[in-house]
Amino acid sequence: MKKFITVLLVLCIICTFMIGCKGEKTQNQRTDTGTASTEETVKPMGPFPIVKDKITMKLMKPSDPANGSWDELELTKELEQKTNIHWDVITAVEGYEEKKNIALATGDLPDVFFNSLSTVEEDKYGPQGILIPLDDLIDKYAPNVKLQMEKYPDFKKTITSLDGKIYALGTICQTATMGVYKLHINMKWLEKVGMQKPKTVDELYNVLKAFKEKDPNGNGKPDEIPFSEQGFTWLDGTLLGAFGEPCGGSNPLVNIKNGKVSFVPLSEGFKAYLGFLRKIYAEKLMDNDMLSQTMDELTAKLKKDMVGISSQGSRGNWQDFEILEPMTSSLNSKQLATAMDTYYSGYYAITKACKYPEAAIKWADIFYRDIDNAVDGYCGIAMWIGRKGVDWDFANEEKTKYKWLFKPPEGENSWLYFIKNKGIGWGPGLITLMAVIEGDPYLEWVANGNKNFYYPYLAKDMYFPAGVRFTDAENKKVATIQNDLNTYINEFKAKIVAGEESLTNWNTYEKTLKDIGVDEYMKILQAAYDRFSSSK
Repeated sequence: MKKFITVLLVLCIICTFMIGCKGEKTQNQRTDTGTASTEETVKPMGPFPIVKDKITMKLMKPSDPANGSWDELELTKELEQKTNIHWDVITAVEGYEEKKNIALATGDLPDVFFNSLSTVEEDKYGPQGILIPLDDLIDKYAPNVKLQMEKYPDFKKTITSLDGKIYALGTICQTATMGVYKLHINMKWLEKVGMQKPKTVDELYNVLKAFKEKDPNGNGKPDEIPFSEQGFTWLDGTLLGAFGEPCGGSNPLVNIKNGKVSFVPLSEGFKAYLGFLRKIYAEKLMDNDMLSQTMDELTAKLKKDMVGISSQGSRGNWQDFEILEPMTSSLNSKQLATAMDTYYSGYYAITKACKYPEAAIKWADIFYRDIDNAVDGYCGIAMWIGRKGVDWDFANEEKTKYKWLFKPPEGENSWLYFIKNKGIGWGPGLITLMAVIEGDPYLEWVANGNKNFYYPYLAKDMYFPAGVRFTDAENKKVATIQNDLNTYINEFKAKIVAGEESLTNWNTYEKTLKDIGVDEYMKILQAAYDRFSSSK
């Protein structure tokens, strides 16, 4: 149940890990606990340099094909000079999970796990002593981490393990272009049929019928597909909210209502949602290839101006589309958009192999600075878009836009060029920026759409938090039951939509879910959520 960010596209990348921390020694010797103290060599005021004499540590991270080599990135090379910390980076694209598990099991550890641990691994290997607790280190050497934990209490909860200790730092992410579960509607088609954006699912049905019958793409052919998706993932995330059941994030099977965990697939809203999908599918207002088509096939239809509404409108002629505000229905009068996870754990863990834990935590602390507290341009957003005043700067006094201060080669995407040559990309820290890049029409379109039609309706209090943790026994139960639930529910949904099953058999559906173990599953989730909610 890990990281939404990680639920999307190529999501989670896998890493390798090895024994760590054979860097040059500081002036201090190892202590009785086997850990070298850098207290005398760590600069007490300000971030640079972190140590007087250069040290080397090993860092293990997932490899992303879009990223350049750590040793060749401008940001990491300059940061090494400023901090006196060199990282030997061990990375892998394939086979990472296996290699990580071997490292954790054998003790052949790096100094730091970067972007790679699950909460289950934190809760397992922290108490075993393989990962060191960070609480005292944060208190003494990481004032910016401490500040963000105070500012964002749920962030502190997210990175706190079941035993009350912190074994890995995480990420706080809020940007102008975040957000996945949004429907896009073709505004040219809407104008052609003389209608307004639908505000209810009944109005949506009428718009879809008009798209099918009135030749909105103007080619004289009945080739319009009013509504197209690829499978259920985005469809559930965008349309279930209209029936009062927004879902997504770390666990799309559940949401939170009045402090209680609610199982979405057993709700009246879910039943009505399936009935609506069956209706528009049967009338060919929904793409009848949705259950089998690939994303490439959907994208091709969008580019050919064949689709009126889709969560993937940005993949086609995006200028023609606009975000469709969350709709309502007879079951729900409130506009509810699925919230995205803001807090993530497992992004920076220091192992028992590390001789320089004080230096390691101070290095990470740099990226928990906010933009106004940046030093030489280094702050949380630096990993993502670089250093303010060096790689980018605000483009207006309102700070709603920013501009690049470098020029990529002709025809290259600026941000992709940045993470290939200059910056790290995704990582631990405070990745918060509500400004949008100036001169990039697409990103401005995304940001303005989010601001006007998506962010105002986020059902933040209804999603199951990514930071909720389970005991080892609970996790094994949850994983087994959840896999069986997902399999059965997805089969049932597909059969209902395709007309191979009837909602008159809802009682049989409910009984099957109970036989699978939904009651035990919900009891475990509620207990885990209660622990999370009551923690400080």
